[in-house]
Amino acid sequence: MTMRQGQTRFGRGQIAMEYLATYGWALFAMFAVIAILVASGMLGAGRYTSEECTFAPNLPCNNAYLVRGASDREMTLHLNLTNTQGFPMYVTRCYYRPVGGTELDYTGGEAECDLKRTVGQGESVRYEAPLSVNNPIRPSEVRRVYVTYTFKNCQDAPAPDPAASCFADDEAFPPHNTSGLIVAVVRG
Repeated sequence: MTMRQGQTRFGRGQIAMEYLATYGWALFAMFAVIAILVASGMLGAGRYTSEECTFAPNLPCNNAYLVRGASDREMTLHLNLTNTQGFPMYVTRCYYRPVGGTELDYTGGEAECDLKRTVGQGESVRYEAPLSVNNPIRPSEVRRVYVTYTFKNCQDAPAPDPAASCFADDEAFPPHNTSGLIVAVVRG
């Protein structure tokens, strides 16, 4: 090996070390900034997913949101539905299923579902449902909840108590189902 070959190898190594010494701090700073953004949730999928509340066309859903509960595996769904079906409806069942969580079925007149109540044409009704999930909830996280309401068309229910006759008579007033999807950011 001649002197010239040894100098060339030494020169290449020196150039590489100078490059790392010059630009290494910039690479380190870039990785640190990316790590901070990922840890803070700024680069999470929730930042780029839009909130939505989708039901049947004549049952608009507005102002749906989720609030984190006392524990990190509990949250409450807040939902406002407006009846634009063209007839009074009588809600007989509420069913909530959070993705990655426990299914919740209200069938016995619980206040959260506001059962045994006629929702008139154009009237809005607010529902609140406590939900539990299997994995911890983080604030500002996006969660999905599937909702199914069973209702009856009570337009032709006889007086004096149309709600009671509509609720009791499954032949004259068969139940109908409507399902929806809520995608919302968890508040709190």
